[in-house]
Amino acid sequence: MQEKEVIIIGGGAAGLAAAVACQQKGIEDILIIERGDYLGGILQQCIHDGFGLEKFHTSLAGPEYAQRYIGQVVDIEGNGRLSGISIAQLGKRGGIIPGSKRKIACDTLLLSVGLIPENELSREAGIVLDNITGGPQVDERGQTSVSGIFACGNVLQVHDIVDNVSLEAEYIVEGVAEFLERKFTKEQEVKIELGEGLRYVVPQTLIRLKDTIFSFRVNQPGEKKILVFNDGKRVIKKKFLRRVKPAEMIRIKLSSSELEEIKTLKVRLV
Repeated sequence: MQEKEVIIIGGGAAGLAAAVACQQKGIEDILIIERGDYLGGILQQCIHDGFGLEKFHTSLAGPEYAQRYIGQVVDIEGNGRLSGISIAQLGKRGGIIPGSKRKIACDTLLLSVGLIPENELSREAGIVLDNITGGPQVDERGQTSVSGIFACGNVLQVHDIVDNVSLEAEYIVEGVAEFLERKFTKEQEVKIELGEGLRYVVPQTLIRLKDTIFSFRVNQPGEKKILVFNDGKRVIKKKFLRRVKPAEMIRIKLSSSELEEIKTLKVRLV
């Protein structure tokens, strides 16, 4: 049986960005599993430019964006903790090819599949899913309810732009590296409560009060709104938003100093 430190399912923007970020963190033993014939996912079909303005500070076509990562990349089992997965080749009609199934041992699995979240693997692994996003519920570094399984990209939540997919993958890999180094410790558990005006939040839970990027979508369009973070009656942070739309994701970063010593966390739009 093969052994790998990290297995990434999905060779699109998030999967490739996660693989590169893993290597930059010193994690060399990585396997990317992609069901297609090539890496890059849907980006390979997007021949128009406009990709990469935030991540690479230049306008790229979809295949060019994917190649920025491909050029950097070289080559569910467990009791309470992930120890390996089984993979198989798919036939032209989607069924498993007999005799193609094989096991690969690993410490960490990162799910990064599908513009429309495909979470059959998550269900089979017993991962708790969010009723609104359809993706896994995660903590501040993307770890799901099953230890050793992380999620990022569109399998977690549908993103507006591909740059945010790549940036989220790189951000999540910090947690993957800490997990492999046995530094990923649970300090506490703060479940994030949604107030009026908001449809969902990612992450749904904080287990460590580190710098954290929160993603939101609103229930309805509006102008001159304020996003308010509360710990009980104490206001932690306010963010003025000129316009909000359900189709546009809101991403807000709270620092470790802003989150320090919180007992609860409620977010609302007023």
